[in-house]
Amino acid sequence: MSNQFLNVQQAGVNGRVVSWVGECPWTKSVCFGTNEGTLEFPPDLAASTHLNIGAINAIAFSGDVVVLSSPSEVTVYARISQEPLRLQKLAHSFEGGAHSVVAAATGVFLAGLGDDGLLYLNVDANHKVTARVARHASASEYFYKIVPFS
Repeated sequence: MSNQFLNVQQAGVNGRVVSWVGECPWTKSVCFGTNEGTLEFPPDLAASTHLNIGAINAIAFSGDVVVLSSPSEVTVYARISQEPLRLQKLAHSFEGGAHSVVAAATGVFLAGLGDDGLLYLNVDANHKVTARVARHASASEYFYKIVPFS
């Protein structure tokens, strides 16, 4: 048996635990999702308030729309101001969480719902969100991670 241990440390931003890191097309820099459900933007790392219930596990951007997923919620926001950065929550009919989310095309987002299927979100030019869930009729499929090909 080895006496070696893995030294794991938490990464934090503004006193919050980071749960997701990725590129933000709005700031041309990284942004951070947190366990507390906030989205943090450099350079000043000003939080965009509490956006989601639970730890953010994925974020996808398309145009002026951002979708955040957590195990308990999928939320959709439209950027309504650049300076200062302000977001407006958009209503949709899907209730529940997701494992991941990706932008598939302009205004289209896909989220893996495990054995519940695949969530399709379409955000039109007026910021109206249409949500649909696709499931296989006879087979048991499990949608965990969605990988975009470009």
